[in-house]
Amino acid sequence: MIDNEKFDITPVGDLVQRNLTTLGHITVRFDGSTKPELPGTLYLEDKEIPSIDLGTVLKIVSE
Repeated sequence: MIDNEKFDITPVGDLVQRNLTTLGHITVRFDGSTKPELPGTLYLEDKEIPSIDLGTVLKIVSE
């Protein structure tokens, strides 16, 4: 989620969890990919990216 807007997660790279834990950051791509090309990248559905400013809340949640 970006603020209150939901985005479907497509694939998740193999190193996303580790990078969040050890580095505290990951790369996010909004391209709707169905296969993870890069191991440290979280892929989201291909839709318009909202403005991300200071104070924007990013959440990774499971339903």
